Formats: sequence, structure tokens, C-alpha cells
Amino acid sequence: MLKFLVARGLLESDRQAFCFIRNRRVCRDAWLLVVVVVVVVVVVVVVVVVVVVLVVVVVVVVVLVEVVLVVVVVEVVVVVLVEVVVVAVVVVVVVVVVITIIFFKILSMTLYAKFQPNLSLPEHALVVFFRYSPQL
Repeated sequence: MLKFLVARGLLESDRQAFCFIRNRRVCRDAWLLVVVVVVVVVVVVVVVVVVVVLVVVVVVVVVLVEVVLVVVVVEVVVVVLVEVVVVAVVVVVVVVVVITIIFFKILSMTLYAKFQPNLSLPEHALVVFFRYSPQL
């Protein structure tokens, strides 16, 4: 993969695999980006596992309730459980979208550092924020 990036001119050498420019501060920020990516992946996996477990619990509870209780009570419980599952799915989607937005903001700041190496990461954040934010 690194050889492909070097051949395409995206990286000057193999040494720049996680360092977009030779500035050590930006290299450290690039490693921070790798850590953020790992954290985002772990959070998404945990959220998916929680949703799957929640759905399995709901299915088991619905089956048990159908066996034990009357039809009217089952309908009420099923409606409540379906609402809980819908709310859980909406929360998961919102969390994943927010994490994705944060990830791409950090990625854009790090890539911006490639073209403006004289700025620190907080300065890049301000430049990116004011460049892409609507006028107040």
C-alpha cells in the first residue's frame, strides 16, 4: 500500500506513512489521527454489539411474553419494546453520524497541515472551522 502511495506521489517516501510532512508536530498529530480512528472503530463496534444484544433480548422477551401472557398484554409489551428498539437504533445512528463528522473534521485539519506546515494544530482547527463554517 505504501509503495502504491509513493508511486502515485501521495507520499514522498515510505518514512512518511503516518507523517504527511517532515514537521515533527504534524507527525505527532498524524499519530493522534490514527489513535482517533482506532477509538472511532472501537466505539462503532461496541455500539453495534449493544444494538444486536438489545434486539436479541427484545426477541427473547417477546417470545416469552407471548407464551405466558394474554394477547392484549402481549400487544402492549410488543409495542413498547418496538418503541425501545426504534429509539435505540436512532440513538446509534446519531452517535455514528456525530463520530463520523468529528473524524472527518480531524482528518481535514490534519490534511490541511500538509499545505500549511507553519501553523499549529489548534491554528489549523481555527482556519478549517472559519473557512467551512457559515458566516455568523
